[in-house]
Amino acid sequence: MTQRDRAPGLIVQFAKAPMVGQVKTRLYSALTPDDATALHCALVTHSHQMLKSLAKVQNVLAVAPLDHDFWRQEIFSSTPLWPQPAGDLGQRMFACFEHHLQGGINPWVIVIGSDCPALSPAYLADVVTALERGQQLVLGPANDGGYVLIAMTSPLPVFEGVDWGTEQVLAQTCAKAGALGITPYLLGPLADVDRPEDLAQLSQYAELSRWSRCASSTL
Repeated sequence: MTQRDRAPGLIVQFAKAPMVGQVKTRLYSALTPDDATALHCALVTHSHQMLKSLAKVQNVLAVAPLDHDFWRQEIFSSTPLWPQPAGDLGQRMFACFEHHLQGGINPWVIVIGSDCPALSPAYLADVVTALERGQQLVLGPANDGGYVLIAMTSPLPVFEGVDWGTEQVLAQTCAKAGALGITPYLLGPLADVDRPEDLAQLSQYAELSRWSRCASSTL
C-alpha cells in the first residue's frame, strides 16, 4: 500500500438510537424520560455537526441499533454507518478499532462519544497532532473520571476489566496501557453530560441551552 492509498485518518462517533429508558437515564432526577431522550438526540446531532465541519478527515457513525429511523435524518445521510457489535463498551470500541485499522488503510482512528458538547475542532486537531508525532494512544479525559475520546494507531487491548460508567475508567485504561509498556498521551479534561449537575454547562450552546434550566433544581 502506498502513502497515496492511505486515508488521512478516521473519527468514529459512537451513538445510541434515542430509545426512552435506554439513554441518559442518570439524568432522570432532573429530566423526565422523554426530555432526557430529547436531550440525547440534541447531543448526538450537536456532536455530528461539529464533525461535519472538519476538513480532510473522514467520519463514521458507530450506531446501535442500525435500523432505527433516527439515522435516516438528512444530517446523517452522507455519513457511513457502522453497526456496533454486541458486548460491553470496551468490547465494542476494541472491535471498532480492529475493523477500521485493519489493513493499514487508516493511519489512526479517533473514537468519540456523543455527550460532550465541549469537544471542538481545535481539541481534535491536538489529538491528530499527537498521533502524527508518534503517540500510540491518546485519551481525552472527562471531568467525571472517564474519557470523552480515545485514539489509537493500532488496536490495543486496554479495555478488558474496566468498570464502565465509574470514575475509575480513565485510571484503569491507563493502567492497562502501562502494563503493555505504553504511556498514554493525555489531553486537557472536558465536561460531558451524564449527571444532573452537568446540565448547567449547556447554557453555552444555543441549541442545548433549554436543558440547562433543569440543573438549578438539582443543585
